[in-house]
Amino acid sequence: MYDARYLRWVLEMNGENYFEAHEFLENLWMEEEGDIRPYWQGLIQVAVALHHLGHANPVGGVKVWRTARAHLSPFPARCEGLDLAGLREVMDRNLAPYDAIPFEELRARNVDWSGVLRPNIALDPAPEPAEWDSARAFEIR
Repeated sequence: MYDARYLRWVLEMNGENYFEAHEFLENLWMEEEGDIRPYWQGLIQVAVALHHLGHANPVGGVKVWRTARAHLSPFPARCEGLDLAGLREVMDRNLAPYDAIPFEELRARNVDWSGVLRPNIALDPAPEPAEWDSARAFEIR
């Protein structure tokens, strides 16, 4: 039902391995030619934004989240089994306080990102155990 790369993105996101999450979904995004392509790109950018925040780069996090938000905006509240509305809400709560601050000022601030809300990614319907097994075994080529 779900692509193994998508499920691996879920696993890596929930493990807070954001760089790896982006890597697993990138091939799926590059292969896609349909209307869903911006969705995959937006999810990749969510992972990249969280990676930036985790590495004390608030400017990168805010910039990438703005782009991710734009890519994800046309999609419904639930898309490909994901509570996309909930993911958007978590990311907006993380970054909304910094969204209006000029980047020069944001760079100069000593922002403590340890309190960043980590999205808990779940899919509905839930994948079958065999799908999770395939995702865990999936390697990037």
